[in-house]
Amino acid sequence: MSKWNFSQDATMTFIAVLLLTGCAPQQRVSQQKYDALDAEYQQLNQRMSAEVAANPPAAVRHTKRLLRVWRKQAIAAARQREDEAFQERLGTPENVEAIRAFFEKRRTI
Repeated sequence: MSKWNFSQDATMTFIAVLLLTGCAPQQRVSQQKYDALDAEYQQLNQRMSAEVAANPPAAVRHTKRLLRVWRKQAIAAARQREDEAFQERLGTPENVEAIRAFFEKRRTI
């Protein structure tokens, strides 16, 4: 459990702030500063939601569909690169040692 008992929305805000500001996770943000950032995030979220809601519903649905397709393609491409890298390393001495160490429940040499 975290030091501060944040709601799920507040936790997502905190994560977004860390990613956007570059703060290291071990750095603490004061509760007051966090509350101010959370309020700012909530206002931004409401403004952006209103902008999206003001668009024609069919256009919003189409855009969401396009974004989902793009995300699926990006994930598939990443998986393909990962599979290729795995195939390239499979059977190398380093790979064999890592597998042995895993099954023997020990660190690699």
